[in-house]
Amino acid sequence: MNELLLDGRNLKTKEQVHAYLARQTFFPATYGYNLDALFDVLTSVTGCVIKVRYRQSLLDNLGSYGVSLLNVIAEAAKENKHLQVVVQDNEGGEECL
Repeated sequence: MNELLLDGRNLKTKEQVHAYLARQTFFPATYGYNLDALFDVLTSVTGCVIKVRYRQSLLDNLGSYGVSLLNVIAEAAKENKHLQVVVQDNEGGEECL
């Protein structure tokens, strides 16, 4: 099973987010470095858990792009039954999408 950890404390720009994602072993070499490409990857992956840690830090760092990023991940999880998403807030509370 693939696991992807997004630590909101370390992701400060959208370019940094997509560069990090592109380095993941299950992302194709042709990854497009944008939210549409992310959606395409996440809706086609099998056996994947995404853990978003420090959600508020992610939103503070990325602003509206962070909101869009989390929305894309949530929408992909609705479309792909093989994708599990766990979001942790800055205080350690968790919710599954």
